[in-house]
Amino acid sequence: ISEIEVSDSLLDTLLRQVDAEIQDINNELSREANASSPEDLARQIYRLVCHPKIGSLANLDNVSESEFISITAPTISAQERLLLVLLGFPFKDQNRFRVQDEADQPDIGEISFLLRLFRITQAIYQIHPYGADVLVLTDGELYQEVFGVSSVSVTRYAERLKAYRSY
Repeated sequence: ISEIEVSDSLLDTLLRQVDAEIQDINNELSREANASSPEDLARQIYRLVCHPKIGSLANLDNVSESEFISITAPTISAQERLLLVLLGFPFKDQNRFRVQDEADQPDIGEISFLLRLFRITQAIYQIHPYGADVLVLTDGELYQEVFGVSSVSVTRYAERLKAYRSY
């Protein structure tokens, strides 16, 4: 199975669509609240990461608005960048009923997820001028033996994702 090719024009189109969606959603959120204090900004970011087009409604179940505000408002007040940390991208799923690709082969699903993370950080930047960074922790080396994936494949998968991220 060969490496996927994603044209520059397709990525450019997707990024333009992301920009338009971010603008629409931030306009919607800014009509709801005039964010001036760190707590107001944190509340607006919470609504953003819980918005179905940017974040996920499932985030409403993960942390309450008041908890999110208590965690993020001090960082916003200190005029520092927010740090979003998540687990992901160990290697390509090896369930042959779902995927045909090898373990070292990212596909459009991973690219879509990277675009979603980019969209979230860009949307946060429009609310919090110091922005946000995303740190993805990968556990591929931990699980590679269980799934019969070589360390070379785990490394190559991460390198390919970084190449897409750096587009």
